[in-house]
Amino acid sequence: MTHPRPRTQAQPLAALCTQCIARSSCLVPAVLGRTPERKRDEFLRSLAVRRYRAGAAVIRQGDNRTALPLVCRGLVVSSILTEAGQDLTHHVGGPGTLIGLTDWLLQQPRYSLSATALVETTVAVLQPDDLLKTVEAEPELVGLLLKQLGSQVRASEHRFAASLTRDADRRILHDLLNLARQLEHTDHGRCSLPAEVTPTRLAHLTGLARETVSRCLRKLARTGLIALDDRGIAIPCMRRVEHFLRGGPSR
Repeated sequence: MTHPRPRTQAQPLAALCTQCIARSSCLVPAVLGRTPERKRDEFLRSLAVRRYRAGAAVIRQGDNRTALPLVCRGLVVSSILTEAGQDLTHHVGGPGTLIGLTDWLLQQPRYSLSATALVETTVAVLQPDDLLKTVEAEPELVGLLLKQLGSQVRASEHRFAASLTRDADRRILHDLLNLARQLEHTDHGRCSLPAEVTPTRLAHLTGLARETVSRCLRKLARTGLIALDDRGIAIPCMRRVEHFLRGGPSR
């Protein structure tokens, strides 16, 4: 027995796109704005909007690749389970992130990674074949797709480079700053991170022991680079953290 693909109406998705912080760089608003009405309606009918609670799996490594999820709101952590049984964080993506993008471009039959919602997250589930037809019909969209791929690859490269440092403080700050940027805090001012960003979660993201993360957070709080309170972790001044990560003093 075959089941019809879940669908969504144009209005809910259009509302998501209008309110999305990544609408200027995301592929979907470009599709909606540059394709003829008939093809646009076909594209909308082919996708679904799904919501995930914090900790819920969006895709699982090894499952059949059936869709191309696009983050509309929230944060998703992509990870790879190694043959040695290590669960390594590969990428943390916010709005505009296409999950499993390289698997789609390489036509892999199964997902090569898992993706889990870090906070409550809304995802538009794109059907790869329908997206491919739309992109092929509008050459300008190819450039936007390549730009998105380049952005995600660069973020993964930066993450890998940061993981090589032995300085635990910098590794933690890099991930905190990346989370803030994914949430589009670009004014370089204060950023309060979601309550789900706990020492345990940071330990998983950085690959450090939880005790090490807790000790480093207290140290970083004493320098003023971060703030700790009952609500969680905050960055009082993102510009200052950026300056520190470039080699500047902590004060």
